[in-house]
Amino acid sequence: MALNKSYIKSKSAFKVKFSVASAHNPKSKEIRVLGDFNQWNFDQAPVLSKTKGIYQTSLEIPAGQKYEFRYVLNGTDWINDDQPDAYTPSPFAHSDNSVLDLTQIPTEKSKTKSVIAKKKPAKAKAAKATKATKATKVDFKKIEGVGPKIAELILAAGYNSYELLSKAKKKDLLSLLADAGNRYKMHDPSSWAKQAKLLASNNLEKLKELQAQLKGGK
Repeated sequence: MALNKSYIKSKSAFKVKFSVASAHNPKSKEIRVLGDFNQWNFDQAPVLSKTKGIYQTSLEIPAGQKYEFRYVLNGTDWINDDQPDAYTPSPFAHSDNSVLDLTQIPTEKSKTKSVIAKKKPAKAKAAKATKATKATKVDFKKIEGVGPKIAELILAAGYNSYELLSKAKKKDLLSLLADAGNRYKMHDPSSWAKQAKLLASNNLEKLKELQAQLKGGK
């Protein structure tokens, strides 16, 4: 889950994109986003649509203040955003609400700084990007039965670590493959979670022993 904000100067508002990875909604329930910006009114709350394993919707919200919000699944199950601007205690439950901060209005000065930053030497920028990629990259192709395309599907569905994939249920992975098209239905994800658990604990010897017994991940 994440927020993406872009300022619309002519409207003194932000276009905010709300996103929820399918890993947070394994049963494919309806997802709506409710908050101060729509008076927590269920009927006025937009439904997030699913595209390539991600549930998304965009709203234009007036700038200049902070808004509390949460996602609701099927009208009953409440979840928070993984990466909001902040969290704040909810007055109605023993939990927190997510916070959307739209108080920082971009100025011409900040835009100028942004342009200058983009003019840094390409070599230095590329080196920095490479370093960040190495630090965060998870190679699901190390799992027997997972190729490049399926690895992309797993990441797009919100499983961005071996630990998270190790907790995935077989039925959820089967649903992920089914959503991707008929050509992926032939794959069997029965051992993927177990392999991911061994990778998460860096138990490569045990992983090697397990993979020697598998054929195409089965």
